[in-house]
Amino acid sequence: MPLTRTHQALLLGTIASLAFGCQPSLGTPNDDAAHQIVFAADGVPAYAGQALMRESCANGICHSPAAVNSSSADVRFGAPAGLDFDVRPACASGESCDADVERLRVNQLRTYDWRRSIYSQVDKGFMPPPGIGHELVSGWSSSLAYQFADGTPLPGLDTTEGKYLLRAWLGAGTPVVERYMPAPAGARPGGDCSDGAIGDCIYERGADTDGGMPPPLDPTWTAIYTRLIHPLCGTRCHAAGPPDYRATTNLDLSTQRLAYDQMVDIADTGSSCSGAGLLVKPGDSANSVLVNVTSPSPSCGARMPQGGPFLTAAQLATVAQWIDAGALDN
Repeated sequence: MPLTRTHQALLLGTIASLAFGCQPSLGTPNDDAAHQIVFAADGVPAYAGQALMRESCANGICHSPAAVNSSSADVRFGAPAGLDFDVRPACASGESCDADVERLRVNQLRTYDWRRSIYSQVDKGFMPPPGIGHELVSGWSSSLAYQFADGTPLPGLDTTEGKYLLRAWLGAGTPVVERYMPAPAGARPGGDCSDGAIGDCIYERGADTDGGMPPPLDPTWTAIYTRLIHPLCGTRCHAAGPPDYRATTNLDLSTQRLAYDQMVDIADTGSSCSGAGLLVKPGDSANSVLVNVTSPSPSCGARMPQGGPFLTAAQLATVAQWIDAGALDN
């Protein structure tokens, strides 16, 4: 698709205003709106604002690093090399994608730095640029087909609702879903994402979510197993699903009963932390191997779950609360 002089002038003028124009306030952050989860046609999750940036700005061209290596000279459509806002999720949990994680983090920080200018240009109708920009977004939207968990389509940036979601996301610090876990068979997608700058997101069963963020994690064994241990550890590594490390770790977490009986008041005999103490020491989370190995800097072995997504600070605190209260089978 050739780029006309009119398009070039429009886009170069827009870039100038991005750099030097008025920097609007994004208002008081709305954390709930900023962390609403949507799903692409292939089920990959993203925050609504994160999805809008991909859908409208960086789906392989324009503000995407992928455009730099394209054989087509027209794929950036006037966007300067390096002005990339490609914040699509990196990969599924367990996959090796260090380069894609680095791409996400670099582009996330760049998006954060330009957040006020981005919203200003969208709000004024300059971005996506009229004409060619709207044509491109129309084509992308049909292929990505982002929806909320209840099936409602993600509104576009040409709507008041779409602009509101983008503004909320930019104002909250551009949080992103970095990695994700495929939904179990028969599950309805939902999100459990950290509040940090780089988020971890997994799918959860429909019973745990109303289609948005799930309720806070309860300090009970049932909640901890169902929402953390089983999806992160009980379907792979410590279960029959590949990779299967049950023989080397002496730990089978495939059912709630097995997990409790093999962790609570039981010494760690796995290869990495053998002799480090009890996996779960009732009343003493500080000396429980489970808390140690799921913390950011474990004293033995690698941080678990292997390869992430890792427990957030709030999730770790809830696990510790359950242990300190006696690690009851509740």
